[in-house]
Amino acid sequence: VRKRVRVMSLMCGVAGDMWALEGLGGRQEDMVLGEVCPEARAQLARRFPRATIIPHDITSEEGKRAVAWYRGKVDIVIVAIPCQPSSMARNVHDPSDVRIGVGQCALEQACALDAQVVVVENVASFVWKQPEAYAAAFKTVAESFDKVSVLQLDATLLMIPMFRKRMIMVGSRGL
Repeated sequence: VRKRVRVMSLMCGVAGDMWALEGLGGRQEDMVLGEVCPEARAQLARRFPRATIIPHDITSEEGKRAVAWYRGKVDIVIVAIPCQPSSMARNVHDPSDVRIGVGQCALEQACALDAQVVVVENVASFVWKQPEAYAAAFKTVAESFDKVSVLQLDATLLMIPMFRKRMIMVGSRGL
């Protein structure tokens, strides 16, 4: 008997990760998508009509309650930390950029859900352009999971027609 896998993706944009999950046999009914942007949510509703969409700002009390409701109910949580403060396309890499705090807030909520796996995604330069934020993210995952691995991935290796280096951090428990 094949186990259904429930996956939550926070700050998911248009949820490219869920396209991949669906390609692997994942069901929309088992997807929970957290996104505050109205345009992205409209795209999500069209593309994933049977998924659950959390429309709240996840830094608000309402948003935190909506995410926390899934504690013990999801197997994998994916967090897409906002990449703008760490991007090589920017000349300014301000460690006090509010988006860094939003990403950390999302990650802390993800780790509190008791999922077996958390996946954190950001630009590769997050590691050296925002070292304090990277250290905080790593510590948050390490305190919540038995194992933590960090890798750099170049999207061209996945047949995507652009150079797009990403940092992927995976925490797992009991696997």
